[in-house]
Amino acid sequence: MKNLEDAFLPVKEACLATKISTFHYFKSSKSLDHYFVWSESLEDSSAHSDNEKTDCILEGTVDFFHKLENDPAFDLIQMEFNKRNIDFYLNSTQYENETGFIHHEWVVKVRG
Repeated sequence: MKNLEDAFLPVKEACLATKISTFHYFKSSKSLDHYFVWSESLEDSSAHSDNEKTDCILEGTVDFFHKLENDPAFDLIQMEFNKRNIDFYLNSTQYENETGFIHHEWVVKVRG
């Protein structure tokens, strides 16, 4: 079994491959208007043998914040997920009135 950092490395790499600023858990720079935030959230399923966990699927999220309608990075991140065999689905898209951001959230699943 992989440690948490290694399990989510493909998710981080997918975000970084877009050449868009990428953060873990929260945005650490205030002036950006185009960025990804990824995080781990839960264990989706697991397998056990001889009283030990032998395999698990971990779930996390990737959030994309931007202000450009129809931003091409929306398709680009999904292509990067596919390249890395990351299971994903778009969980929500919303407009945030307070910040002016369009916010997409994908749920991603990786083998732990």
